[in-house]
Amino acid sequence: MDSGSKIQNRLDESARFRTLSMAFLSFAALIAFVVAYPGMARGWFGATVLDLALLPIIFVLASSAACYVLASMEFKMHIEEEERILLEKRKDKSALEVGEDVLFVARRSRDNFRKYAPYVVSGVEIAAAAVFLVLYHRYIGKRIEAPSVSNHAPAAFVSLAIALLCLFFGVFAVGQSRVRAFRWFRVPGAWLILSFAIFASASVSILLIKSGRPEWDGWIRNFFMVVLAATGVELLLNFIMEFYRPRGEMEERPVFESRILALFTEPGGLMRNVAETLDYQFGFKISGTWLYKMVETSLIPLLILWMFSLWTMTCFVQIYPNELGVRESFGVLEKGEPLTAGIHFKLPYPYGRIIRIPADDIQEVYVGTGADEKSVAVKPEKDTNAILWTVMHYEKEANFLVASDKSVSENETPVSFISSVFNIQYRIGRKGLLDYYYGNQDARKTIKAVSEAVIVKFLAGKDMLKMLSLERKSNKALLADLLQKAYDRHGLGIEVLFVNILDVHPPVEKVAPSFQNVVGAIEEKEADILKAKEYENKTIPMAEAEGARVVLDAETGSRNAVTLAQSENERFMKQLLAYRQMPGMFMLRTYLDFFENECAKVRKVVVASDLAHNVFILNLEEKQRLDLLDVPLADLAPEKK
Repeated sequence: MDSGSKIQNRLDESARFRTLSMAFLSFAALIAFVVAYPGMARGWFGATVLDLALLPIIFVLASSAACYVLASMEFKMHIEEEERILLEKRKDKSALEVGEDVLFVARRSRDNFRKYAPYVVSGVEIAAAAVFLVLYHRYIGKRIEAPSVSNHAPAAFVSLAIALLCLFFGVFAVGQSRVRAFRWFRVPGAWLILSFAIFASASVSILLIKSGRPEWDGWIRNFFMVVLAATGVELLLNFIMEFYRPRGEMEERPVFESRILALFTEPGGLMRNVAETLDYQFGFKISGTWLYKMVETSLIPLLILWMFSLWTMTCFVQIYPNELGVRESFGVLEKGEPLTAGIHFKLPYPYGRIIRIPADDIQEVYVGTGADEKSVAVKPEKDTNAILWTVMHYEKEANFLVASDKSVSENETPVSFISSVFNIQYRIGRKGLLDYYYGNQDARKTIKAVSEAVIVKFLAGKDMLKMLSLERKSNKALLADLLQKAYDRHGLGIEVLFVNILDVHPPVEKVAPSFQNVVGAIEEKEADILKAKEYENKTIPMAEAEGARVVLDAETGSRNAVTLAQSENERFMKQLLAYRQMPGMFMLRTYLDFFENECAKVRKVVVASDLAHNVFILNLEEKQRLDLLDVPLADLAPEKK
């Protein structure tokens, strides 16, 4: 091939180099406008991670502009080279008499540009990275709330389309960089591939925001901020070390090229670095073995296949027997009956999801513990189930305002504070399933807030002592009814099953000891009153019984005396009648009755009137036992034959 053909080929390469540089420059300018105006200024996309794509696009603009200027200089240099060859062929000595440096300066300009332009571009990129990240962190990354976006699906589609275009242009630029004349294309190609990753992640982030998970946008944004900050630090270190490294004749890598991105964008960059590391560690060329070559050729496809398999596994969701599910596709709820227990199919993540809601589980919320959920109960010091009022029942306790029936004056109503824990057990109804999940951003927090409002209003009209004693049971049913009405009014879609009032007591810190003393005094007073009533109930019946006994005894004595007098009167009257009929017999009978009855235990001596000296003692008492003298001995003697 003659010199003319070589010059023409170089001219064609330079022209193509300049055309491609202009194409990359125009594409980067268009993407920068889309990110800056609809994205950052108008908030059309609604994902903060997409705004980070502006920094790599700025790098693409800077490197593409450098490539365009270099291509233009090389094109001009090759034209001058062609003119120089033509002059040599014509042997026009008059033209050659002029100094060559004056006639042909394009090569020197190209060389100076290739020598100094990378430092200028690197400095511009470092300054742009520092300014952009500081401003982004201060004004965009710290926004109080995300912009309200209603066009999530179109925004995600546009972001994904831009990502694919960036991937196409990036891969094309990296492929063209294999040609030595297009070596600088590797820099915009690497930044375009990084832009592809940011735009693709932004598309996923937009769909996650649509599905109610805005926190993912912050996590993805922080990740790419770290990546961009690391590349900025790397550019700064390369810029500094460039002044101290030895120079070679062949400068293959410009200073503004990122070595970190080259690991993933340069053809074979990552595997080549791994191979060089292994060869250095083992001391021989392990990268030339068949095992390493097999891993090198099959590792990436296997990883892609493995990641694709994991991604397809997100299409299947199992719903357990105590749960119901609703299906979403592209952030839109599918109509129909809730999904029951079993395995169900959905679109792969993040384009579809199935929301599992524990509809049949009995859930509970605690109000009054002073925390979001139930605080840990305080264990008593001794092994007992009793906890006094003067001891904290939970780690945190809330105080409620209650009224009192006892008025201090006509115009004042005394109030008190009590500490109590309300346990509310509920279940998500099938009809209120969608209201429970979609009607509130955080259903449990809403339930707790509504419950606290109802309980505070309810307790404000209740007496403290009655809450502690008499009305505790009746208040449970009344409070459950009020809570159910409040939940229905706020559209929470839940059914109240049970309300339990736990641990009602005065505030522990200052009120409980004084209240304990008051209650102790009241109990002592009641004990004294009960003792007095006990004495009253014991003494009065005894006195009444004693009085009744005396009255009955008197009445009995009176009746006995009257009856006895009447009997004596009748006896005397009959004796008088008998005496009148037979006086002698009456006196004899009376005399003998006297001896028989009155003198029964008196010893009697009979003295004959005509025998004054003879006394006969007769024992007329009945013998209690026989004596030997009383036995007839003649009857006991044997008979004579």
